[in-house]
Amino acid sequence: MVSQDLPLLYGILMGVLTGGNNVAKEDNNPTSTPASKLPANIPRDPFEAQLLDREGTAYIPAPCADNHWAHHLAATMCAMTMFLVKQWHNRMQLQNAIRFLACGVSDRVNDYLHKLGLTSCWQTALDALQNLTEQGEKELKQVILLKQATNLGPFICINNLDMEEKVHMASVGHQTSMFHGTWGYVQLPNKSLLDSLDASQLNLKTYLEAINNVPNISIDPQQFMPTQEASNHYYHVWTSQIAHVMSTYVSLPADKRGAISTAPPVIEQVSSNVPPIYMLKLMDQLDNSAKGIGQVLEALQAQTGLSPEDFSCCLQPMDGDLGTIQNFNSLCDLRHPSAFPQHGLNNIVFQLGGSHTIWNIAQVILTAHIGNPSNENDLGMWQLLEALGIPHEKVIQKKDFTLMLQHMELVHMVILFHCLRVVLETEKDMVTLEDLLGTLPTDKWNNTIIKWYDRFCLPQARAKAAKEKSPKLHNLLIRLHEFSTVIEANNATKAGDVGQLMNMWKICGHPSYFMPKDNFLETQNYWLKHFYNQGRVGTEVQRLKNLFSMNIILLRSMFNSLQVDMDKKHIHQNRKVTLTLKSLQMFSQMTNGKDILDSNGTKQASNQAKINDSFKVGLSKLRAKISMKDPNLGLLRLHFPKPSEDVEDVNESNEEDGEEDGEDTDEEL
Repeated sequence: MVSQDLPLLYGILMGVLTGGNNVAKEDNNPTSTPASKLPANIPRDPFEAQLLDREGTAYIPAPCADNHWAHHLAATMCAMTMFLVKQWHNRMQLQNAIRFLACGVSDRVNDYLHKLGLTSCWQTALDALQNLTEQGEKELKQVILLKQATNLGPFICINNLDMEEKVHMASVGHQTSMFHGTWGYVQLPNKSLLDSLDASQLNLKTYLEAINNVPNISIDPQQFMPTQEASNHYYHVWTSQIAHVMSTYVSLPADKRGAISTAPPVIEQVSSNVPPIYMLKLMDQLDNSAKGIGQVLEALQAQTGLSPEDFSCCLQPMDGDLGTIQNFNSLCDLRHPSAFPQHGLNNIVFQLGGSHTIWNIAQVILTAHIGNPSNENDLGMWQLLEALGIPHEKVIQKKDFTLMLQHMELVHMVILFHCLRVVLETEKDMVTLEDLLGTLPTDKWNNTIIKWYDRFCLPQARAKAAKEKSPKLHNLLIRLHEFSTVIEANNATKAGDVGQLMNMWKICGHPSYFMPKDNFLETQNYWLKHFYNQGRVGTEVQRLKNLFSMNIILLRSMFNSLQVDMDKKHIHQNRKVTLTLKSLQMFSQMTNGKDILDSNGTKQASNQAKINDSFKVGLSKLRAKISMKDPNLGLLRLHFPKPSEDVEDVNESNEEDGEEDGEDTDEEL
């Protein structure tokens, strides 16, 4: 645009901005600091910082040409001039209008910028979003029709979304109300994964045959137990967690090449390729019941553009939270048996998302270890949180499960730190900045970690502590053991190591930053509910449904582009938990005063309830269930779909479809 329409004006502006000097196009200074090692820019707005921290992104100075800023200013002024002369030259203005809409700029500020020629009017941006929504609906229907595997639908992830539609001046029919809805997205299966599978088995026929065999399946309890290989690998999990705290807050090894690794060995790494994602339109849901999930399924079928018969003839995998799955199972029970396949819902396979699984397990473990806040001598997790300056009342909450995991990791790390000081016999010393991050010989550094493991991690240590009169040490060792599984499961999820994740569950796409499907949807929900719903342009639910929900990925990219245009680089980073020097000092003071390791045998803080090992409790309950009430473990079959009586009909319909489509397929090949 600049070189073809206004080359003279652009040249004059560049000459003025650069002072007539020929600047280098690239920064070849070898002494400059690499952008990857520069500190990330933290937004001044706490809410914006919370948004970026929640999704694990940040901005760092990007390596760019020295004359990039001059080119950007000159091109912007040329675009402003062309727009003020001819309104249809609005490429930059339309982009800015959608960008400002995505950033929450008010209509008053946008009108002022529109007068300056920097942006289009507000209504133009809304019309553009409406056109994008219509185009997104068409693309979604085309994606559903273009099947990647025979009779296998794309993955659909849904989640409930409740938000308040606020009204400042109430009137008849115009009042503050709660909106109950469901939102989600469609994700295409990875093509390389599908190519590695037997395509003839990826259909509804095979699935229904497998479901019919569920009553006859023999469930081996050994499948729920960790294997010897997994137990051996758990040793490396422990040593890596200890080494991480050791290298971060205690000392560094003299030679890192021979030191114990701060990350456990990878078991099974998944691909980091970003899958194609298509957002769904926000749907209404009357209530959290079987009727509500039925309404959601009808809305899903309508958005796919398929008829009820076509929607029910293919195997449809779906992800959801625990409440959604329970409501779906209730609806299936109400409709079973059904004479029509589209009514039986046997083609839909619901599974609990990876993040929701971690959150549910972590919440149960945290609740068991929180302790009794009314007892000052109780050394539950609440006491440790208070020593770190964290109110214990805000830890267990359903609004931010990720923050709950961070608090658990903080407590786990600070206990590791104190125990390392005990092993090094420096627990009585004052924690100072000079003492942190010294250097130890690599052999001594490794031996410290091994001594720590032998003293606090072995099952013999927990068994010995259980025999003591005071439950302080026993509760602490159980807390370390159970918290380590939750933290490693969370780390394995971020690393995309599904093998390590399965090991952690048995005990209790971007490289190094993986996000489960349900966690990705929770992040989108957070933006829609807390950013755009609280802004001036998104407080109307209908506008959120029709304009924002399907374009949320575009709006977020426009939000990030504002920083990119300011010579910032958008990067992914894990939400790393860090301990401050003051927190370490306060915690060390509390641990020495309360003697949490019961090393002196004092009676202080010993009148607290003993915490049982959740793994042993679960194992004993499973053993009692098998020996006394349910030897065949029929309880585990309750949540499987009911056996279908129309498998033969499905087989015949699939064969007929194959015969009808066979000639066309051969001709295409």
